[in-house]
Amino acid sequence: MGLAVGRLVTGLGVSVGMIAMLTAHTQWLPRDRVAGRTGLGVFVASFGGMAATLPAQHLLPLVGWRGLFWGLSAIAAAVSIWISLSVPERPAAAAPRRAWRAEVVEYGAIFRHPAFRRIAPSITLLSGLNFTYGGLWAGPWLRDVGGFEGTDRATLLLAFAFGMTLGSLLTGQAASFLARRGHDPMTVPMIGMVGLWLTQALLVFSPWTHAGVIGGLWCVFAFVSSSGPAAYAALAQRFPPALAGRVGTAINFSMLLVVFFLQNAIGWVLDLWPRTPGGGWAATGYGWALGLTMAAQAVSFGWMVWPRPREAADRGRPASGG
Repeated sequence: MGLAVGRLVTGLGVSVGMIAMLTAHTQWLPRDRVAGRTGLGVFVASFGGMAATLPAQHLLPLVGWRGLFWGLSAIAAAVSIWISLSVPERPAAAAPRRAWRAEVVEYGAIFRHPAFRRIAPSITLLSGLNFTYGGLWAGPWLRDVGGFEGTDRATLLLAFAFGMTLGSLLTGQAASFLARRGHDPMTVPMIGMVGLWLTQALLVFSPWTHAGVIGGLWCVFAFVSSSGPAAYAALAQRFPPALAGRVGTAINFSMLLVVFFLQNAIGWVLDLWPRTPGGGWAATGYGWALGLTMAAQAVSFGWMVWPRPREAADRGRPASGG
């Protein structure tokens, strides 16, 4: 119960990170730089994911998991103080605080907006699969399907974290580069969606068992799915800057619901097969779980790109807000 409460409190803290960063970038930066700077922020944040793999494995015998968490708590507190002192306040001309009922109405308008309904499902799956596997199921997959344990498994999880770190930096920069040249900001996230689907197919059907190949596939998985923040920025740009934080919150809320469902759904699928003698899950179950997420991705991607004549006249028109 203590660990569950700790995860809950940690999740509450983490949930505001992306939104605060996206809001600040939208308020202070030109539109064609938002995706790049947001990707750079996630790049820095991804070092935490890398630290949770092989470095943590080596520190555990020295300080224990409690000592590790005390150290992380101290770092988090120091960074929070630094952000509070260094990030400038929003412009004085910003809109005044409004009643919570007005906020609820505005969120309803965001969720009903054609651009949000069309694009959000693919975005939530793109980022959601990253957190679903990076936060829970990649480790068991490496144990039950790949046969890796201990330091070997931690090293491969480090490859996953490295892919997320590098992808956060490069996909954001690529999205800003293309936006400055007049291309749709969703170009890079759409490439990421296709790449994620193909990588899952390789994980399902590939006959390779070499650690380098397996690590490379999971690294690519994390790399392409890390284009989610660029998609956040691209969707937020379809709304007025004053709504950027709320749009990001709406996407993040949807994504976390997807992660919650997928992490449980994969477990339900795996439990359809008998447990292995070592207490793990059958490799066949992992294949079916990946196949189901591939199907969900294909449906959401088709929903996003399917032409809608009625929306053609409104494409790019922002939602009202202030």
